[in-house]
Amino acid sequence: MQIIKPLKLGLIHRALYLDGRHQLCVSPLLWFSLSDGTVVPEQLAWNKMMACLDEGTVLDTGAPKQFPEVLLSGKAYARNPKKAVSMEVGVRLGDKFEKRVQVVGEQSWLFTDQGWTLTQEAPFDEMDLTWKNAFGGNGFAENTVGQGFISPDEMRNLAVGASVSRPSLRAINETQRRPEDRMTASCFGPVAITAPSRVTRAGTYDDDWLANHYPGLPPDHDPAVFNTAMADQWIHGKVQGNESFELWGVSPTSPTIQGTLPNVHVRAFVRKHAQTSLEEVSTRIDTVWFFPDQDVGLMVYRGLSDIDDSDALDIASLMLAYESQKDAPRSQAEYQKIYAARTDHQTAIAHVLNESQLSPRKSKEEQARLDAEKLDSQSQLHAQVAQSKQAILDRVDPDASIAEAVQQTPTKILVPPVPKQAIQRGDVDLTDTLQALTRLAEQAKSDSESKLESLDLTPSESPTEQPLTTSDLGRRFDAIQAAPDVGISSEKQQHLHSLSITGRRLSPTDTTASDQLTQTARQRLREAVLSAMARGQSLAGLDLSGADLRDLDFTGADLETTQFEGADLTGCLFTGTNLKDAVFTGAKLDHANLNQCQLGGANFSKVTAANCQFKHAKIGATMTLEANFTRCDFSGAKLDGASFINSHFTDCLLNGCLLNNVRFMQSAFIKTSFIGATFFQAMFLDSSLTANSFQQSIITRSIFAQVNAAEVDFQHAALDRVQFGGACALVGANFSSATANIIGFQGADLTESNFANAAIKQGNFTDCPLNRADLQSAAFYQCVFSGARFDNTYARQANFAESLMRKSRWRQSELNCAEFFGVNAKESSFDQCNLTDAKNLPSHIEVRI
Repeated sequence: MQIIKPLKLGLIHRALYLDGRHQLCVSPLLWFSLSDGTVVPEQLAWNKMMACLDEGTVLDTGAPKQFPEVLLSGKAYARNPKKAVSMEVGVRLGDKFEKRVQVVGEQSWLFTDQGWTLTQEAPFDEMDLTWKNAFGGNGFAENTVGQGFISPDEMRNLAVGASVSRPSLRAINETQRRPEDRMTASCFGPVAITAPSRVTRAGTYDDDWLANHYPGLPPDHDPAVFNTAMADQWIHGKVQGNESFELWGVSPTSPTIQGTLPNVHVRAFVRKHAQTSLEEVSTRIDTVWFFPDQDVGLMVYRGLSDIDDSDALDIASLMLAYESQKDAPRSQAEYQKIYAARTDHQTAIAHVLNESQLSPRKSKEEQARLDAEKLDSQSQLHAQVAQSKQAILDRVDPDASIAEAVQQTPTKILVPPVPKQAIQRGDVDLTDTLQALTRLAEQAKSDSESKLESLDLTPSESPTEQPLTTSDLGRRFDAIQAAPDVGISSEKQQHLHSLSITGRRLSPTDTTASDQLTQTARQRLREAVLSAMARGQSLAGLDLSGADLRDLDFTGADLETTQFEGADLTGCLFTGTNLKDAVFTGAKLDHANLNQCQLGGANFSKVTAANCQFKHAKIGATMTLEANFTRCDFSGAKLDGASFINSHFTDCLLNGCLLNNVRFMQSAFIKTSFIGATFFQAMFLDSSLTANSFQQSIITRSIFAQVNAAEVDFQHAALDRVQFGGACALVGANFSSATANIIGFQGADLTESNFANAAIKQGNFTDCPLNRADLQSAAFYQCVFSGARFDNTYARQANFAESLMRKSRWRQSELNCAEFFGVNAKESSFDQCNLTDAKNLPSHIEVRI
C-alpha cells in the first residue's frame, strides 16, 4: 500500500472484520499547539509524546470508537508550592464535556491500638495524573497499580502500626470514612485493557464465536469496546474540531490553559488496484488528547472503508490531506489531479517537498508573504551573481578580453531560486525549477550542436607546442615557486580563494580544463613540485591540476586541500599522508598507494583507479560521483559519512572496513568483497551487488533499496534492523548460518535463496517468492510470511515458531520435521507438500494431497 500524506499528519491504518465484513480503519493523527492552535509536524510531535506516555500505554489502537472521548496526560501543579495540600484539576471541551478530579497530598490511614487515625495531607508542588495515584492496588481489578485498596483478608491480619495509603486522585466530593471503603478509581488517562470495565465490553469468546463469528467480534460485544477512556470522558455527540477548551491546574506557570481546536478537517482517500479513481473515506474526530507539559494536543480522526482482502491487500494507495473548515472543501476532482501528479514518475519528484497540495489553502496574507520570500531570494541571487562577476574582474587583467566579456554578460537567473523558508515549511513546488533545468539542458545541447557545425575541424599541417609561460599555468606555478613569501593581500581575496577551493572540492567535474594543458606545461608543474619538495616546502592547498606527477613519493606530506584535478598520479606513494579536502576529480590513480591516508572531505569524482591501495585509510564526508575503482584494496579502511553516486567497484576488497553512515547510490559492485566489514546506518540505493560477498559482516540499521543482489553472499553475517526494500532482487542470495533481528524483505525476490541453518527473529517476508529456496534447519521466530510463495521449497526441520503465515502458498515443498508452534496460517494452502513428522501443525491449515 502506497501512503501519500503531508508530513504534519500521522497515520495508523488497520484491517478489521466489523459488522460482518472486512474493513480498513484509517486513523489520521493531527497534533496541534495548545498555545496557538497551529499544527505540529508529526516527527516533532512523536518526540514529545515519548516523554508523556506511561510505560505500556498505547497511543491508539487503530480501531473505531463508539463515542468520541477526551483524554489528558500530565501533572497537577500547585499554585502555592510547599503549602498546597489539595486542589482541583479539570478539562473542558466546548459545551460537550467537562470533568474535574480532586488532587490531594500524600495521606495514610494508621492502625493504632485505639483504632484507625488519618494523617494530615502532605504539601506538594506537583502530582502525576496517572493511575498509580488513583484508587486501586493489588487485588482491585479495575486499577491494579493504584493505591488505597485493602482486601478483607488483609484487614483481618493487620497489626498495630500498619498503614494504608489513600489515593491522591479522587472523584470530586467523594469521601472515605474507613480504609476498607472503596472509592472510584478516577483519572484522565486510558483505562488498562485488562480492567473489567473494558473486558466486559469485548463480549464472549467461546466455541460459538470461533465457529460462527470469527474473525469478527462476538455478538454480545458492547459497541464501545474500542473506547479507552473512563465512561465519564465519553462525548454523546460529535466533535466538530473548532471547540474551545480549558485545562485547570496542569501548568506550572498559569492556573488555566485556554485555547481552541485548530478547526481543520482531515480528508482520506483510497484507490484499489482494480480502479483508477480515488474513493473518499469519510472521517470524524473520535479522540482529543491533551498533553499540557509538552504544549501539544492530539486529534485522532477515524474512517472506515470496505475492502475485499482481509489484509487490505486490494488497496493500492492511501492518501491524506487536511483542510481549514473556514474554506470551501477541495473537490474530488482536485484531489484526483493531486494524486496523479504525486504518483506519476515524471512529475512526482517535483512534489517531494510540496505540502501545499495536501494542506489548507493559503490566505491572501500568507500568499503575499510567500511572494515576498521569492522576491527576496531572487534579489539575493542577483546580488550573489553580481558579486561573483566583480570577483572575476578583480582577478583578471582589465585589458584582457575576458574582462570585457564578463562586463558584457547580462545577469540572467535562468533557474528560479527556492526560498530557504519554503523548504523548511515543506512548501516547495519544484515544477518550474525542473522545467527550467530541462530548458537549459535542451538549450545547451542545441548550442553545442550549432558550435560543432560551425567549427573548422580540418587539422593544421604542423601543430607545434608553444613554449610554457607563467601565464600559461595561471597562478599555480607562481604559487609553487613563491609559496614561502606569498601573502593574502586582503580578507576579501582570502575569502574568494576559500570559496574557489570549496567549490572545486564539491564539484563532480574537473573545473580547470586540466586536459587542455600541454605536455610541457604538465612537466613544468612536475618540476616545480619536485623543487618545492626538495626545499621542504608545504604543498598544502596548491593547485596541481593536470600535472604529471607519476611515481612521486609524497609519504608523510601535508597535502590538505591540494587540488589534483585531472592529474596523473599513477604509481604515486601517499602512505600516511594528510589529504583532507584534497581534490582528485578526474585524476588517474592507477597503482597509487594511499594506505593509512587521511581522506576526510576528499573529492574522488570521475577518478579512475586500478590496483590502487586504500588500506586503513580514513575516508570521511566525501561526495564521489562517477568514480571507477578496479582491483582496489580498501581493507581495514574507515568510511564515515562518505557518499558514492554512479560509481563502479570491480574486483575490489573492502574486507574488515568500518562503514558508518555511508551511501552508495546508483552504483555497481562486481565481484567485490565486504568480508568481515561492519556497517552502521549504511544505505545501498538502486545499485547492483551481484555476486558480492558480505560473509561474516556485521550490518546494523542499514538499508538495501531497489538493489540487484543476485547470488550475494551473507553467510555467517549478523544483521540487525536491516531493510531490503523496494522489491530487491535477491535471487540465489546466500544467508546460510546468518543471524538476523528485525529484518525486512517485503516483496523481495528470494527465489532459490539459501537460509539453511540461519536464525531469523522478527523477519518480514511478506509477499516474497521463496520458490526453490533452501530453508533446512533454519529458525524463523516471530516472522511474517503473509502472502509468501513456496514452490518446491526445501524446509526440512525448519522452525517457524510464532510466525504469521496468513495467505501463504506452499506447493510441492519439503516440510518434514518442521516446527509450527504458535503459527497462524489462516487462509494458507499446502498443496502436495511433505508434512511427515511436522510438529504442532495448526488445525486451521488447508492441506491438499
